[in-house]
Parts: sequence; C-alpha cells; structure tokens
Amino acid sequence: MARHINSRLKIKGELIAETPLHVGGYGESFETDMALAKNGRDEFYIPGTSLTGSLRSWFEKNFPNDVKKVWGYQDNNEGHASFVLIEDLGIPKELQGAVQSELRDGVGIDRFYGTAADKAKFDRAILPKGTRLNFEMTVDIQNDAKKIKAMFGHLLEALSKGNIRLGASKTRGLGKVKFESKPIEEYSLNDFDAMLNAVEKKPIKTYSTVQDLKNEDTTITSSGSQLLTITIQWKPKSALMVKAGYEGIGVDMLPLTSGNGKDKVSLCLPGSSIKGAFRSHAERIVRTMKPDKFPREKEFHKQIKVELINELFGAKKEKDEPKKHLGLGALSIDDCYAEKTFDSNVWSEVETGELKDDATYNTQSLWHALKKTDLNKEPNGNLTEEEKSKDTENFKISHHVAIDRWTGGASEGALYSVLQPTVKIGWDDICLTLDLSRFRKADGSPDESLQKKSLMLLLLVLRDFAENRLPLGFATNRGMGEVKDVSFKIEGLYEVGWKDGKFDFKSNVNLKNDLEKEWNEWLIKN
Repeated sequence: MARHINSRLKIKGELIAETPLHVGGYGESFETDMALAKNGRDEFYIPGTSLTGSLRSWFEKNFPNDVKKVWGYQDNNEGHASFVLIEDLGIPKELQGAVQSELRDGVGIDRFYGTAADKAKFDRAILPKGTRLNFEMTVDIQNDAKKIKAMFGHLLEALSKGNIRLGASKTRGLGKVKFESKPIEEYSLNDFDAMLNAVEKKPIKTYSTVQDLKNEDTTITSSGSQLLTITIQWKPKSALMVKAGYEGIGVDMLPLTSGNGKDKVSLCLPGSSIKGAFRSHAERIVRTMKPDKFPREKEFHKQIKVELINELFGAKKEKDEPKKHLGLGALSIDDCYAEKTFDSNVWSEVETGELKDDATYNTQSLWHALKKTDLNKEPNGNLTEEEKSKDTENFKISHHVAIDRWTGGASEGALYSVLQPTVKIGWDDICLTLDLSRFRKADGSPDESLQKKSLMLLLLVLRDFAENRLPLGFATNRGMGEVKDVSFKIEGLYEVGWKDGKFDFKSNVNLKNDLEKEWNEWLIKN
C-alpha cells in the first residue's frame, strides 16, 4: 500500500574526517587484517547503511518517542519502512586517486600484566584525517512537518559539531567527522504540479543553514548537553612518540606518522594509545583505593570486573553477561597530531634514508632527509662545518642495546636504533569526549550516581597526567613520554578546569561537593 508524503527534504554537503576513518569492507585482503570498504569501481566509500545506523542511534537517544515514526521499525507483523534515505558516501570525483589509505597497527592488552596479549596483534586500513566524502540524505515528511524539520536540524547540528562518530574504533581515536552543509531544499509532493516542480528541482523553500531548519520549531530540544568535552593542553618534557609498525632503512624504529592535509604527514599519537594509558592508570587508582575488593592476583583477574572501568572505558561482551554497560565506553579520545607537518615525499626519504658505517653522518641520505624536515626544503649547500656536525632540529637518532640478564653485558645481535622526536616538536591539544547518557541503570534510566563517580575517577586520572605521573607512547619506562605544562578544561553539562595545581570548579561548589560525596560513599561501600 502506498503511503502519502506531503513534502521532502533534500540535504546535501560533505563529511570531513577530523580523525582517520575505518569502515570495513567484505572479503579478505592480503595487505591487512581489516580492509576498507570499496565499491564496484574499486574506490573507497562508506556504505549509507553505516551512517544510517549512527544517525538513528543518535536520534533514538535524543528523540526516543519519535524514532520509530521517522526511521521505521518492524515488530512482528507491524511496522513500516524508514522515511529517511541516505546514499552511499563516496570520495568526490576530483579527489579520487589523491586519497591514499594508511595501515594502522593495533594490539590487544593483557589487563593483568599491562603488556601485549598473546596472539592479539592486528592491523587495519584507515582513510586519513582530512578525507572528504559526499553526503546526501532525503527525508520524506508525512505530517508534523515543523517538528520533524527541527529534529533533523538538531541532528545535523550534532553532525556538524563532530558529536556523531562513524565506523570502527569510535572511542579510540577514529571516526570523528564534521558535516559541512549546502543549502537544504524542501519540495512539496501534495499534488501533481508540486511533484513536477520537484522533478524540475524547484524547491518551495530553501534553508541556508542548519540553524534555519532548527528554527522551524523552537520548542524542540535535544539532549546534546549530556556530552562533556575535555581539552588538554600540554607539551613534551622528553622524547615522545608511538612506534611505527615497520622499520626504516637507516634506522630501526621510526615514529608513527599519519596524513594531515594534502600531501602532508604529522607525527601521530593514536587515541587508542592515549586511552590505553588512561585506562591502565584508572584501573591502578581503583585497585589502590579498594585493594580488598579488586586484588591483583592473576587467578581473580578474569573473574571480576573492575567497577567504573568498564563503564568509562568499555568492555568486550562475554557470552554469559547481561547487556548493561558493555561494548563502547562513555569516554572517547581522538588521535593527537604534532603541530608541525612534513611533506609526504620528504618523509618517504626519511624512511628510506641510509646510514653507512664507513661514511660521516652529514654526508648520508638519512641526515639529508632529516635536514629537509627542519627546513621544509632542500638543505642549503653552503652549510658551515659546525652546522653539518649538529643533530637535526626535529629528530635525534638514539642507539640502544638489550642486556643479557645473565652476564650483565650487551645481548648479542640486540643493538637497535630509534629515530626520536625532540621536544622542539609541539603537539595539538588532546581532545576527549565523555557521553554521560551512557551511564544508565538496569532499567535504562539515567544513573547520576555512576556519572559522578566516573567523572571523579577521570578527574583523578587527569590530575596525575597534569603532574607528570602518566607518560604516553613508546618506551615510557625508559625515559620517554614525559609531559609538562599540562592544563585542561571540561565544558558542557559540568565545567571543571585545572589551575595552580588544583581542580577549578569555577565556583560550582555544589558539583565539587556532589563528586566528593559520591566518591567517598563508593569507597566505604561494601
């Protein structure tokens, strides 16, 4: 049976990846464990169904009473199809071929030892930061036109602010996208003449901005206030990097880089690496506060679930567990990039640059390539002897050797070199998002007590990070990864900052008291 449609919204624009993206494809790949989706023309794309799921999930959280009406449902013999159509998202034709995928290594962590879990190494292909994707969505409207338009205005606003993530590893650095809208057109489908105008692309109304669409019904509000955004400003105190998953020619270990603009790369600190460090430290805090309830003995580790950790950071679902607080955690952490970018061709020269034992350092191809990263151009041939003898500004080659624990001497064949960034390389802010709406009771209602306890735990982690008790990245137990000049601010439903080595609640005494009360009650609870 046909269904009557009064009007239709045509929404077009682009989705821009603010962090790398991974939406998996079908079939196996000899290049990677987790391949990207490709269409029949062997082009990268994002299936419309993937974005539909993310948008519907946001809609269900913010407008639960209207989600079935708009997005469709099936309940036994009842239901109807969705009134929303989202096209597959492809890379614009003019950019096809210019977007190159990257490989990102990952490893599962043994939560007892804090080291890589056995047989848990994997890699995945990603689309780099800055990738642009065509976006096209059609919304058919039967009735309550103003209300529906306003709700989609709120949806598009959340997408424009990067509050709706896409694809895999959404809480571990990937999947943050930002919507850039073109004018939104509305077409009438009430009669034959109106439908002819729609065919001829003659809209009855055009909305220049997403805000104009929201203003169709100003009584409609979303629960976007349940998101807290945490911005951490910081500087490296010592060499800081995450190791790339491949070796160089002249040096054994290279820092991880990722695309950051057209033909540019930057050093990258993946969100997964930051989140792993924060999670391990949060678990250490909880076990220290309640050692009797959460012992460190190996035999207990798989039998207990450390309270607050799974809710905040996420957990894999076990077969015999209920659905509460499983899957994605409430905390998302974006990939963090170094401020300085390098030409991708220059960085390829660094990766393939050679160092030979029988030649001086400043005559070799690796030195020449590293000098290019300092200057962002070819080194001047008139460098003085003093300049030639100096280490390059951005990187230093550090030599290490593994120790034979029996003899106390160097282990045979265990000499290796690391290309370490210097502290002169600055970094962007670390960006976190805490979704308070994920803290719920067994009946699905909001759990404000769990919200506050989890926020307090996160504040303790941030405090220790600010006090340089929580190094990041590679070789943190060997002098690398230390930070300094840390400050942070939390904005949204609650506002908290860090000032003069103390939490700054911005005169919100009630929040401070509530957090302390919930935390202390949790500590003494049996």
